[in-house]
Formats: sequence, C-alpha cells, structure tokens
Amino acid sequence: MGRLFMVLAAVVCTCAVRASAGDDVGPSIEALGAPIDFQQPGEASALDDLIEPVGLSRGEGVARRLYVAGIIGGSFATLATPLGPNGNGTGDPSPSPAANQSLFTAGGAIGLAFEALDRDWRVEFEGRSRDNLVSQRGTTFEAPIGLEEWRFTSSAKNGWSTLVNIWRDYQATDRLSLYLGGGIGGGGYRFSYLKQSAGEFVPPNYQIATTNNVSTFAWQAGGGTAYAITDRITLDIGYRYFQIANSTSTGVISYVPVPAGSEVIGSAFSASELFFAVRIYEPFRNWR
Repeated sequence: MGRLFMVLAAVVCTCAVRASAGDDVGPSIEALGAPIDFQQPGEASALDDLIEPVGLSRGEGVARRLYVAGIIGGSFATLATPLGPNGNGTGDPSPSPAANQSLFTAGGAIGLAFEALDRDWRVEFEGRSRDNLVSQRGTTFEAPIGLEEWRFTSSAKNGWSTLVNIWRDYQATDRLSLYLGGGIGGGGYRFSYLKQSAGEFVPPNYQIATTNNVSTFAWQAGGGTAYAITDRITLDIGYRYFQIANSTSTGVISYVPVPAGSEVIGSAFSASELFFAVRIYEPFRNWR
C-alpha cells in the first residue's frame, strides 16, 4: 500500500512539472480542424438519450476534466479500546482511556470534474496511509479493596483507507471555490492491545492482550477551499472527519504465563484531519 501511494505521488509531481511548463508543445487536436459530425439532422444519439435524463448539458461550455491530486496533512487521531462482553466497556471495572495522537497522513486521488443538474461536481477515488499510533498510558481506579492501578499499551499501525468521494463545488470567484462532500469505502490497521496490573491491590502479573488485523467500513465528510493558480493547477486546503467502523477482537486473559480466560476488546479509530492537496487537471495533455 505504501509503494502505491509513493508511485501515485511521483505521477502527480511529474504532471505538475509538465503542466506548469505550459501547453504549447504542439498543435492541439482542436487546432487540426473541427470534428466531423456524422449524426443526421433531427436524430438523437444514444449518448444524448443517456445524458438528458440526469440533467447534463450537451453545450460546449460543459467541461468534463480528469485530474490527479497529491495529498499531505495532519490527522488528529483517537483510538478507543473499550472492554466488555460486547466491546463497549460494560462489565469492566477499569475501562481503558482513549489514546490520542497527532499523525502524518499522505496519499493521492484520481477524479473527474463535471457539470450535472446545473451544478459543479467532482467524483474521485482516494487512497491514503497514516503514521502508526502507539500509546502507553496509566489509570487509577477506586475499588472496594483499595486503589487499582493499570497500565495500557495500544496501537494502530499500518493505517490505510480507500474511499470513493463526491464533492459539490461552489464557485466564489473566477479562481476561488468552496466545496462540501464526503466519501465511503474501506479502511484498516493492525491493532494491538495490552492491559497490565500495576498496583498492589491488583493480582500480580495479570494482563489482557490481543493483536488483530482490522479491515472494515470507513467514511469521511468535510469541505474546504480551492484556488486555481492556472487553468490546470489548483491548490486545495480542507478539513475532513474520518472514521473506521468499530471492530472487536478476543483478548487472552492470563496470570503470566498461565492463560485464565478471554475478554472481548473493541477498537474504534476516528480522526479530525487538516490537509493540503495539489490538483493537476488533464495530467496527460502534454504527453500526447
């Protein structure tokens, strides 16, 4: 997954250099002459029949433009790890505190900008990775026999997500635009958890531990602002709330090294993300 993101980032950088170098690399297809229209007068093509019901205009002013984008940013992530029969904390006298950490996120997207129902839209496929979240923390719980002390170690490593997004663009000026939208898809990480006794009123060497690969439904929603530097290069600054659906795994309870049962452990990953992106429209125009 990491190699895929690196290849996509390299393509975006190459396209940006070629786009910024200008478009005068030779005569365009339009300059070679007007396209020949083989449609008889008064006849409607099959494509026209498909376009009209969804409100797409056949006018020349409607642009359908392919783009690629490189994305980097900060992910302010939370990993919750509740215990209990359903992984929701019920029945556990010492619930695990959530882990919070700021992570680096990077990736890319390929999309299509178009006009439908007299509005500007973008549909894109996005892939991103995130830094490892590793947290060690402690808590003290008041029990009938005294204060119980616990140590928690939890992590979400090799985080990834692949989403299909749809964005609604609002043109503020000729170059500045705003957008809102979201996406759905899949996401995951390698989850590990360890709860250990730390105080004198807790059985010695008592622990609950698990390691599990999480891969499940993911979604995001957000918006941002974009500024068109040129006709083909746009800078994008935005915010997204991202979440991977809750998952559960079985933790082994033991009085090290003797196993003593099992416990359901839940994991829930969410993040508020601020990012910077560069969109390159018609990325392969200069390669024709």
